[in-house]
Amino acid sequence: MKKVSFELELYLRNEFPILFQTQSSYYANSYNKPVPTIEAITPFLLSGWHISDLICQSKRNILLKGYEKHTVRLRNEKFRFPNGDYIELIFTNLYDHTRFLKVNFGYFRGICSNNLIFGDSFFESIIKHADDQEQVIEDINVKLSDSINKIGDLIYTMKNYYTDRIKKNYLAKAAMLSVYGSESEFPYIPGHLLISRRVYDNAPDLWTTYNVIQENFIKGGFSYNAKNTGRLMRAREVTNIDKRLKFNCELWNSVVELAITDKFKVHP
Repeated sequence: MKKVSFELELYLRNEFPILFQTQSSYYANSYNKPVPTIEAITPFLLSGWHISDLICQSKRNILLKGYEKHTVRLRNEKFRFPNGDYIELIFTNLYDHTRFLKVNFGYFRGICSNNLIFGDSFFESIIKHADDQEQVIEDINVKLSDSINKIGDLIYTMKNYYTDRIKKNYLAKAAMLSVYGSESEFPYIPGHLLISRRVYDNAPDLWTTYNVIQENFIKGGFSYNAKNTGRLMRAREVTNIDKRLKFNCELWNSVVELAITDKFKVHP
């Protein structure tokens, strides 16, 4: 397997040492060797991709230090839209318990620096063992070759699809259910995710609604009254990788379903 240049490897080891972990954590089964993240992303780093973001989930248990779940986003100028948005590759890995490396497509929206994740209705793959890497990488490259046009067409459809209050609440509620399981566990009503942060967030199209809901849930920052006490609370940024992934994927799948099947058959 080819390696990145010495200079790049030195930089990555210094900035993102978790990418190079080759051992399972203390709690993992010894027979299930993890797939180092660096091995999965190296073919892409060698073909014009670069790391745009890395999120590492903190662990209080010192024995799990260096084995945390982490998400790496890769970006390539070849997959840049004229408006400054990018298609991204997202690798999520964990060196403990499951140790399966998951690959998703994502989207970076430059106008609000919003990182989206496309659900499995578009693309999702899992690398369970080192032997799976070549096939998965080939699948990713094949899918990427025609992704620009397909994603562009889908976004165009969303931008021309009208969403009323019923549809907006449906999308927010469906995505929250994927994270919390039932409405009784919701910390706040789904309507809070529909709050506009900017003037152009008030547009009634599906693409804007999708971005508003996703950004509000992930970034938080809005105020709400706690269910039990009525105390005024402030929504926190979601740093848990599983929650971010579940919410993003479920929201994307619901939005695509609405755009393609026109589930509610409602128009202005």
